[in-house]
Amino acid sequence: MQDNGYSNDFFNKLRSSLNIVNVVSKYLPLKKKGRTYWACCPFHHEKTPSFAVNEVEQFYHCFGCGESGDVFTFVRKIEGYDFMQAVQTLAQSINMPVPEFNGDEEIIKRKKHKDKLFNICLEAANYYHQQLYKPVGKQALEYLKSRQINDETVKSMLLGYSGDWSGLINHLHKLGYTNEDIKQAGLVGQKQDSIYDAMKDRLIFPIYNHQGRICGFSGRALKNDAYAKYKNTEETEIFKKSFILFGINNLRKARVEDKNYAIMVEGQIDVVSLYQAGFKNAIASLGTSFNKYHLETIEKFVDSIYICFDGDSAGIKATERSLELLKNTNFDVKVITMPNKMDPDEFIKANGKEAFKQAIENAIPVKEFEINRLVDKYNLQDKNNLPKFIEASINLISTFKNINDRDIYLKLVAKKANTNEEILRRQLNKKLVVKQAEGKVTKQPVLKTNKLEQAEVFVIACKMFKKPFAKNLESSLFENTFYSMFNQYLIDKNPLVADVLEDFNIDNNEYIKKIVQFNFDLYKEEEKQYKDCVKQLELRKLLKQQTELQIKLQTATADEKIIILTNLQKIIKEIQTKKVED
Repeated sequence: MQDNGYSNDFFNKLRSSLNIVNVVSKYLPLKKKGRTYWACCPFHHEKTPSFAVNEVEQFYHCFGCGESGDVFTFVRKIEGYDFMQAVQTLAQSINMPVPEFNGDEEIIKRKKHKDKLFNICLEAANYYHQQLYKPVGKQALEYLKSRQINDETVKSMLLGYSGDWSGLINHLHKLGYTNEDIKQAGLVGQKQDSIYDAMKDRLIFPIYNHQGRICGFSGRALKNDAYAKYKNTEETEIFKKSFILFGINNLRKARVEDKNYAIMVEGQIDVVSLYQAGFKNAIASLGTSFNKYHLETIEKFVDSIYICFDGDSAGIKATERSLELLKNTNFDVKVITMPNKMDPDEFIKANGKEAFKQAIENAIPVKEFEINRLVDKYNLQDKNNLPKFIEASINLISTFKNINDRDIYLKLVAKKANTNEEILRRQLNKKLVVKQAEGKVTKQPVLKTNKLEQAEVFVIACKMFKKPFAKNLESSLFENTFYSMFNQYLIDKNPLVADVLEDFNIDNNEYIKKIVQFNFDLYKEEEKQYKDCVKQLELRKLLKQQTELQIKLQTATADEKIIILTNLQKIIKEIQTKKVED
C-alpha cells in the first residue's frame, strides 16, 4: 500500500463507499454497453468513444491514449488536484468526515496557505456583492440595468461593486486577516506604508477557477477618466491570467449537458449576457490573448471551440490570432460570425437568444473562414486581383491534410473566383508534388517488441482483468523479475484493478503501466492467444532447464550423470510434445 497520508482504515472505507461510475458521470456523459460504460476521453480529443469505465473493477482506461486509473486518479487529473485535494473532494461528495492528513508537512503548509487566499477572495466577493445593493452601489447597479443584466444573473454570478479605498480592508480585518494576508491575495495596492482597495469605483466580476473557487477579480471602470477600462487582481499563487479564463467554472458542465463546445468571446459582459441567455459555456480571457495554457484547461471539458469575437476589424484580427493558435490542436474549431460589427452582447440584445442559437448552428468551419478572409482581402470585384486570390487560396488548401477538405474547398474557391475547377485542381496537384518533394524524410526503423516479454504481459493482464480462461501460473515461468513478483501478487490477493492502482504507482512503473493499459482489442481470439502465450513461456522454461542440465552433465560424476540424463530425457520429451502441439 502506498503511503498516502491517511490511515488504511479511512482510505479503504472511502474507496469502498465510492462508485467510479457516479463520479465520472459528473464530468462525462457515460453510455452503458454490456458491463462497461463508455465516453469520449477527457484527456485527449476523439470523436469515437474509447474511454471505458469498469464499475465492477472500479477503474477507467482509455484505449485511445492509454490513460488509466481509479476514482482518485481520475479526480486528480481532471481537476488538477493533488492527492489530498482529491481525497477531500470525494469524501465531501458522500459526506464522509476526513481525518487529519499525516503526510508531507510542506504539502499541508502549502494547502493551508492556498485555502486562506481562496477564503479571502470569497469573503471579498461577498462584501463587493453586498455593496452593489447599498446606496454607494447605485451607479453600478444602474449600469448593469442599462446593459439589461437582470437581478437573477447578478446574484448568480455574484457581481459586485467597490465604492471606496478602505471598506474591503476594514471588513477583512474584522474577519481576522492581516494586511499581509490581503496583499498576498492580490486585492490591494500599496502606497508607502498604507494599503488600499485596488478596485475602487469599479464594477466587480469575481473570477472563478475551473474548480469553481473564486481566485481573483476583474473590475470595470464606471468613470470615463479611469486610466484603464478593465483592471484585474494582481497575480498571486492562486490567480494567473495566463491560466485562468472568465467563465471557465461554468464550462465544466458543458460536456455532461451535451454541449461539447466552448464559446470563445472577447469580454466579461459578453460572457455575462450569454450566460443570462442560457449559453453558459461562454468564456473570455482576462486582458491577454488566448494561449496554450488556456487551451490545456479548456480541453479538460470540451472537444470543440466556437470563436465568437466582435464583428469589427479588431475582432476579426483577434479571431485570426486565435485560429493561428488553434490550428495545431485537436479541437474542432468553428467561427460564429457577428453581423454589422456587433459584439455577442449587442447581438443577443438586438435579436434574442433564438437568433444566437441559429448563429451557432450556422457557424462556419475554420477553413471556410480563412477562404472568406482571402475573398475580403483581395476584393474579387477587381479582376486584376483574381490571380493573387487563387494563388493564396491554393497555398492555403495545400496545407490541408485531409484530401476531402481539399476537394470541398477547391470547389468553394472555384465558385468564389468563377473559375474552372479542373484548372485549379491541376495547380493544386502541382503545388502538392512540389511540397511532397521538399518534405521527404527518411523513416527511422521501428524496433520490434520482444515476443516473449509481450507474452508475459499478455498472460498477466488476462489474470489481472479476470479473463475466465486465465489460470494461476507458476511465477518461475516469468523471466522478468517484476512480472514474476506481480504474478504471485495476483495469485495471493486476487485484487480488483482499483486495488492494483492503489498498491502500485502506475505513473512511475513502466511494467505495471504495460499491464494496466494492455489493449486486448489487438487480439481477436483472446483464449487461443492466451494458451499460445502460456505454451511459449513453458517451452522457454523447458529449453532453459535443458541447457542447464547439459552444462551440469559435463562436470558430473558417474552416479550424477544417470540422474541428470534421466531428467534430461524427460525434459526433451516435454519439449518435443510442446513443439508437436504447435
